[in-house]
Amino acid sequence: MKNVCLSIILISLVASCTKEKLDLTKAKTVVENLVNTTNKEDYKNISQYYTDALNEGEPENVRIEKLQKLKLMLGNVESVTMVSTSDTLYNDQVALFLIYKIKHKKATSTQQFTVIKEKGEYKIARQDIESVN
Repeated sequence: MKNVCLSIILISLVASCTKEKLDLTKAKTVVENLVNTTNKEDYKNISQYYTDALNEGEPENVRIEKLQKLKLMLGNVESVTMVSTSDTLYNDQVALFLIYKIKHKKATSTQQFTVIKEKGEYKIARQDIESVN
């Protein structure tokens, strides 16, 4: 009887610690929509792609200026290729880490995105960009 009770307790603990995995398709959609939106230079609703914390940490006009400078430096997007994905945690939340290789007219960049689910929607919690050439 002790073993059965112990097993039930252990199963309950494991089940309560298991966190919901994020849907890769939904995470990719958010990232690729952001890339397409910035490529079109349609910045009016750019904040919709980012988490509340990211939006609060940087004014929208500053983010738009950075994205405009990036577009000027790299040129138009020619192709977008997802290189890898992995499940991770971000600030103790379930997250997906996606790495993209994005070929622009003037250069190629590697862009890393951390996507979380916030208020039922997939949002970008972190974005890192580096130019490859």
